[in-house]
Amino acid sequence: MDLLHAYSNLLAQTGRNAHHHFAPVVDGVSLPVDLADPAARARSAKIPLLIGNARDESVQFINADQMPSWGMSPGQNLLLQLSSDEELRNLIIQESPVMANRPPSDTDQLIAAYRSGEPAASRLQMLVHITSDVWIWHDTMALTNSRSQPGNGPVFCYEFKWKTPCYGSEWTPHGGELPFVFNNLDYTLLFDEHDTPETRAHADPENRRAALRDQMVAAWTTFARTGDPSTPKLAWPAYSQDRRSVMIFDKQSSVFVSPWTAYRRLVLDMIATPSVTM
Repeated sequence: MDLLHAYSNLLAQTGRNAHHHFAPVVDGVSLPVDLADPAARARSAKIPLLIGNARDESVQFINADQMPSWGMSPGQNLLLQLSSDEELRNLIIQESPVMANRPPSDTDQLIAAYRSGEPAASRLQMLVHITSDVWIWHDTMALTNSRSQPGNGPVFCYEFKWKTPCYGSEWTPHGGELPFVFNNLDYTLLFDEHDTPETRAHADPENRRAALRDQMVAAWTTFARTGDPSTPKLAWPAYSQDRRSVMIFDKQSSVFVSPWTAYRRLVLDMIATPSVTM
């Protein structure tokens, strides 16, 4: 607890926001070298890897730096409406350093592609999906593709899409899979005051989240024991360059081969260099 207080005080002194700077530190013991170091990639290449992300990774971080000054908690600003594509473009650039360093026309190209791929999506949904894919999903897939080369250990890729009531709607936020993996569906508050046991039960009258929890607990514990998350009830093949298998965890979990549509693949093509590699 003293370390957390010291960390909070340091952030206050430097003006930095915790969600951008809480990360592993190379200490020479627990983390001997930076994960991007070629030596680290070589040492880990044979180790089985389970990797994935939530669909709406950015939802609780949009404008998070400005929330305290507005008297809002993170996510409450998502109740606001985006009135124009110009406002959408500016927020994508503001919230995505990668896009801020690219021509504005690249952001316009992403907006057009996502609108074509998700014609029913609101500008808010597009904002969350684009920033989530640029921030997190791109690096997830870049690492998945780099590690799934012949001779390396197996790679098992997933995307978590179960939605929980929070931030003015239903989203799949950053860390949304953790209560399922750790068998803790009765947690009180995690994302905001609208994400409660009562609202979750109301949104899921058939209690499908319990079945999803059982699937994920079994997959993660089996992977920890054997290096392969497949179970008798849910086969999970490794991702390979020949067969890009991705487990989608949702109301009906299933493996899809190359599930990413063209508009999401545009992010991979547009942003060539991942920020983290192994």
